[in-house]
Amino acid sequence: MEIQTLADLKLLHRAINGGWNVSDEMKKKSLANTAKLTEHPDPKIALLATKVLIIADSSDDKKALAEQKRQEAEHARKLQLLELAIKHGLVADVGSGVRALDSSTSTVTE
Repeated sequence: MEIQTLADLKLLHRAINGGWNVSDEMKKKSLANTAKLTEHPDPKIALLATKVLIIADSSDDKKALAEQKRQEAEHARKLQLLELAIKHGLVADVGSGVRALDSSTSTVTE
């Protein structure tokens, strides 16, 4: 996509805010075109191009932060489940890890 006008920049802005499900190659090309427009003689185009680049950057940061929070929540949930399993005798804490207990003999199995 060739970005040249205010309308193109507004469309790109909406696409980024909408999570723009396009290939990484398309993103790179669009942002490279947008970066060139930051030096455009029309100040409206230059300003909007700069804003679009800032929004694209913050969008990537938000996605990375959301993924990090998702992973942290997943790890916390796994830890809760493991602690609950230990509490109820389903697994045993053997120092370097946990082992499942044999339900018929209540002994640790390898």
